[in-house]
Amino acid sequence: MAPHLEQKSDDFFPYASGNHSYWTGTWCTLTCLTYDLAYSYDTGYFTSHPNLKGLIRRSSALLQLTRQMNAVGAPGRVDNGIEVHERAQSLAQHHDAVTGTAKWPIAENYANRIFTGWDESERLIAEAFNTVVPIRTAAGKGVPPKQLFCRRMNESVCDALKSGGGSIAVTVYNGNSHVVDSLVRLPLYTQDGRSQNIHARKVMDSHGRSIKSQIYKSFVPAHRYLNNDTAPYELAFMATKLPALGFKTYFLTNDTGEKVEGRKREAKRAKPKITAISSDSPASISNSVSH
Repeated sequence: MAPHLEQKSDDFFPYASGNHSYWTGTWCTLTCLTYDLAYSYDTGYFTSHPNLKGLIRRSSALLQLTRQMNAVGAPGRVDNGIEVHERAQSLAQHHDAVTGTAKWPIAENYANRIFTGWDESERLIAEAFNTVVPIRTAAGKGVPPKQLFCRRMNESVCDALKSGGGSIAVTVYNGNSHVVDSLVRLPLYTQDGRSQNIHARKVMDSHGRSIKSQIYKSFVPAHRYLNNDTAPYELAFMATKLPALGFKTYFLTNDTGEKVEGRKREAKRAKPKITAISSDSPASISNSVSH
């Protein structure tokens, strides 16, 4: 006769591996440090290290972008730089990393490894971008402006936007296999400490058309942070109909009669190369800047 087995239909968490050993969201106590299994508990699945968990998620997106750009912009090239990022991202999948159960010094080590991988990926993306999107100049083929990345957008910090003057090109990339709309948020800094200057900032698309945008105060005031790099305002706009595996270019300008025509001519793109990710799934990196 087969034994009667109880059926479990509710959640398995919080998980307990012993008496007083619940895997919850509280930091490890002294007994855990001494490995007293009778009274210790591993923790952090739900609440610990939310910054590291977010960093790992963003790092995964950047790694996929690097692979896509590298495949199109530098096919056949062997560069060990991407392996640095891949190793850091793989290590972050450890059951004490992305889960949030690691101690603070170890979590910082995971983050440092990821940032080292980001350095390599950003370099590879910039090199691939120069190949995929060359600029036509009077002297022939030129090099696009250096691509800058804002790593601390969650703090409303972006060094590339601190100057506040002139036009700034913003590249919005879509790594999905379908067209998407995306909300873009940019830190907005004041000039000479005068907040009225921010209202002169406007967003233009690649055809010189004005894009609706909204300016609002940052969620957390700058004085609440330990540094003064936080922008007091943010600018938000919708990037619509981003092409699959492609990007659009927008311009952040001052509304003082400044024209984007010159910037458009500088950003004029050559026809991108078309590659195939697999034998039966063709895809291309494309740009929306008009010729």
